[in-house]
Amino acid sequence: MNISSDDWYLVNVKQGGFYRVHYADNNWILLINQLQRDFTAIPVFSRAQILNDLFSLANILSDLRFIVYCTAIRRGGQEEWEFLESQLILNDTVNENENKMLALTCSRDTEIMKR
Repeated sequence: MNISSDDWYLVNVKQGGFYRVHYADNNWILLINQLQRDFTAIPVFSRAQILNDLFSLANILSDLRFIVYCTAIRRGGQEEWEFLESQLILNDTVNENENKMLALTCSRDTEIMKR
C-alpha cells in the first residue's frame, strides 16, 4: 500500500480490535485537519475512536503530573498559570489539586503568585 505524506490513514477502522492507535505526528495533524475541514469523511465510529485514543494517550501518569505541571508553569507565562489555576475547580481528588497548587509555585514570575 502506497500512502503519500499528504494522505491521512486510519488503523483499527470501526474499532475492530481492542487496542489503541498512536499515529505518527504527521498523520495526527492530517487527521485533525480533515476533522476540521469535513469530519463526515471519517466514519462516526472512527471519529469516536480517534478522540478516545487521543484522550487516553494524552493522559499524564499520576506519578509524573507534578513534574509536568511544574515544568509547564516554570517555562510558561501568565496564560499557562491562569489555565492551571482554573483547573483546580475541575478535579475532585485532593492529591491532584495539591499537585496543581504546588506547581503554581514553580512560576518564575513572582507577581503572578501575589494575586
